[in-house]
Amino acid sequence: MATFGPFVDSYAAGREHLIKTEQGGFQLEQQEHQQQWQVSVPENERVMSVKEWLITFLIMMVPVVNLVMYFVWAFGSEGNLNRKNWAKANLLIMGVCIGLYLCVFFFVLILAFIGASVEQ
Repeated sequence: MATFGPFVDSYAAGREHLIKTEQGGFQLEQQEHQQQWQVSVPENERVMSVKEWLITFLIMMVPVVNLVMYFVWAFGSEGNLNRKNWAKANLLIMGVCIGLYLCVFFFVLILAFIGASVEQ
């Protein structure tokens, strides 16, 4: 896109500009710009490394510590948001599984009492 006026089109701005040649004319010169986007991510929103996940899973293998750490990571005020959401999801799944287990247990218990009362 060549422009011969004092202004450069907005499309060409930053990539092309006019330079004066030795003969007194103007020539369009292309500049190559590499734009590097540096996004500052807060510490608690950065992606967890494999090392951090391995440490997390090792902590989850310790019997009583794992339950405590689920609650610390899920409801603590600080910490990585990935691990925080992961801990909340695991607590939710455990709650649903415990709830289903209790429902089935009480259903079987009630059936056993009904069966025992019918036999008498």
